[in-house]
Amino acid sequence: MKEGYCFYTKSYFLKDFEEFCKVTLEFQNLGFNNFKDCAEAFYFGLNQNESYLEFKKSGFLNKDDPDSYKEFLIYKEGGFENKKEYFDAKKLKIFTRLEYLEFNESGFQYYNGYLNAKSHGFNNKIKFDEAKNLGFEEFNQYEAFLKSGCKSKEEFEFFKNQLPNLIKQNQKIIKQSEKDAEEAFTSKRFEEFIRLRFLSIEKLSEALYLSLYKREFKHEDDKKVDDLINEIGIKLNKKLVDFDELKYWRRIRNKVVHQNLKVSLDKAEKGKEFFDEIFNRLFVLFQEL
Repeated sequence: MKEGYCFYTKSYFLKDFEEFCKVTLEFQNLGFNNFKDCAEAFYFGLNQNESYLEFKKSGFLNKDDPDSYKEFLIYKEGGFENKKEYFDAKKLKIFTRLEYLEFNESGFQYYNGYLNAKSHGFNNKIKFDEAKNLGFEEFNQYEAFLKSGCKSKEEFEFFKNQLPNLIKQNQKIIKQSEKDAEEAFTSKRFEEFIRLRFLSIEKLSEALYLSLYKREFKHEDDKKVDDLINEIGIKLNKKLVDFDELKYWRRIRNKVVHQNLKVSLDKAEKGKEFFDEIFNRLFVLFQEL
């Protein structure tokens, strides 16, 4: 047979004699309704009517372009639902419908900008711009910042890097002072008991303040324990203590430390009752954060 010889099928020229015979004699057995559809399908390398009809219905079938079926396969593998979506995406060098929809919903005008944001974990322009304005480049950092409840990057850096150590230091002091206070009470060193119990409440208040406000507590700010507990109550919208009674015990502590005030068993027991109540209340709040 002469090379390049073609067999005419009314729709296409088929160069392969076996294909021509198959189209001519067996198109019905292959599931095609007519000779023309079968020939058209074979021209694009298809031998199933179902695949041919899907291709034809898509609008990609182009008699002048033998590669149009390859284009259709790319469209299909990408999950696209119409040609406009596909060709709009193709211009952007996007080959899946999911990514195309993500880009459209991202708020980015340019695909390069979207890709840059995506490389840092972002898929939304509003969040990307907000993170950038706050000084965060990576989405995981920005997400951690949002979850922390911080108001600024500086506050977040303190929350992340310094706060855990400060809290740990306070917890260590609280644990030790509570233990020492109990021993002081048992051995009737009531002055030391008052001093240590007040110290543990101060440190617990500082830890709670740090956790709530996410900024460092500095003793040079001249905040008394009354001020700390008041600010904690404001943040939580709760009244935590009788401040007149708290101030009273703060004066007793000061007299013990600076004036060597002697404390009786009766006064120590009343102090213990007050300190236990306020300590337990603050400790429960601290555990809930």
